Amino acid sequence: MYPQSKTISPPGLAKKKPELSIDKVFTEDRIKFNSELEYTLLAGFQAFVPPKIAVVNEVVFYHLASKTLIITDSAFNFDNTFPFVTQLATRVLGSYQVLKPSWLEKIAQQR
Repeated sequence: MYPQSKTISPPGLAKKKPELSIDKVFTEDRIKFNSELEYTLLAGFQAFVPPKIAVVNEVVFYHLASKTLIITDSAFNFDNTFPFVTQLATRVLGSYQVLKPSWLEKIAQQR
């Protein structure tokens, strides 16, 4: 559909998913992207990915004009649309129906 498009990824994705065609990797901590979009790299971010705490590299974007924060797996909003087991687990972890790290992720960040 967009033959001239380029794929940009966080560090480590090419190793994790070698079947992907990646043209560029985000490597700088904070730069302007076409003077409209800023990003910051969360390298080595520790996240609770059941059944363990995983080290991931995430990129968080900020659109200056609209003051919009664009995030992916660095935050979750678990609500009643999730399966019962997920709802129960996130209630126990303190991350049900709120957009914030659970107490388990806070502990993982202190390592």
